[in-house]
Order: sequence, then C-alpha cells, then structure tokens
Amino acid sequence: MRVIAWEGRLDAPVANRLLADLALLRGQRTVVLDLSLVTYMDAACFAVMVQMIRLTWTRNGEVVLRNPSASVLEKLRESQLDHAVKTELK
Repeated sequence: MRVIAWEGRLDAPVANRLLADLALLRGQRTVVLDLSLVTYMDAACFAVMVQMIRLTWTRNGEVVLRNPSASVLEKLRESQLDHAVKTELK
C-alpha cells in the first residue's frame, strides 16, 4: 500500500507535478490519497486523480481518498466515480 499526500491549492500549474506521483504507483495495488490539506482542486488536478484511479483499476486495486473536501466528493459524483473509490474521513 502506498500513501500519497497532496496539499495546498491544486490548480493547472501544479498538475504536472502531481503526474509525477503516478510514477510512484509502480506495482502498487492499493493507494491512499491523503487530501486533508488540499484547499482547492481544479479540473486538471482532478483529471490526474482520475488517472490514478484508473491505473489502480488495471491492477485490480483500489484508491482510498482520505479526507476529501465536499467539492472533490461532488466532482466524483458528477463524474460517476463516487462508487469506484473508498473515502476515509478522519
């Protein structure tokens, strides 16, 4: 299991840095994405998160979102991915 923590304002200029986190997933089936310190996430960064979810699916794995904001949960519902990931609220 790999834990990855994102923090701060996640907007388009940050998306490429987040893409680097996908490389950390090599061989991982379960990923915990800690969003506790995320203050904002735009569509570009949300797309990176969706790529992470799809990558783990190809390994029959799962992504657990730790403390996602209400806006992230809403985006997941809108994209019909809310049932594809687990959420963990602490």
